[in-house]
Amino acid sequence: MTAPMAKSKKPKPSFDAPTGAGTGAAAPWVYRSDAKAPSEAPPAAKATKAPGATARVTPPAAARASAAPAAEATAPPPVPGDRSARAQVLVDRYAKYAAAAGLMPVPIIDLAAIASVQVAMLSALAREYGLPFSRERGKALLAALLGGLMPSLAGHQVLKVVGPLVGIISVAGFAMASTQTVGRLFIAHFDVGGTLLDIDVEGSRRQLVTRLNRP
Repeated sequence: MTAPMAKSKKPKPSFDAPTGAGTGAAAPWVYRSDAKAPSEAPPAAKATKAPGATARVTPPAAARASAAPAAEATAPPPVPGDRSARAQVLVDRYAKYAAAAGLMPVPIIDLAAIASVQVAMLSALAREYGLPFSRERGKALLAALLGGLMPSLAGHQVLKVVGPLVGIISVAGFAMASTQTVGRLFIAHFDVGGTLLDIDVEGSRRQLVTRLNRP
């Protein structure tokens, strides 16, 4: 007696019509297997680049954030004393202007020109130190400081009348020296945090007279 043959477990082919076939023309029969093919990953999308376009590389956020501090770190720190040096350059420049004003041959007019130069110097010094400046306050301070020098200034003016050449040179030298001394007094006052409102006028005037009358 013959033993029954074992049934094959292989999937049977199917000859079903494809789904969605219309009722019109007969659609071709498609061979379909019950075995499912392993899923395939979709092909990777290819980057498209427009013709002539230039690729841009954007740095990470951390790199952009660190760029600014790095640039600031390269800047040299302020050197102490730079402002005083710049202020001294201003004083020397205005002292020359005052000397040029003192060369004017007409008395009294030369004094007005010298005073105007000194007020402009005080304004430039206040601006250098970031301090508020009032022209009226500056004129009052300079008049108070230079008040002790009026006898010497009067003598220089007499020389300009008696001996014009000697007097002109004398007034020019006095204008230059007094402007430099006044400027240095204000620099020393501003360097310690002083302003135009808290300067010791009496003490500064004594220093001014002492320095200019020094042999």
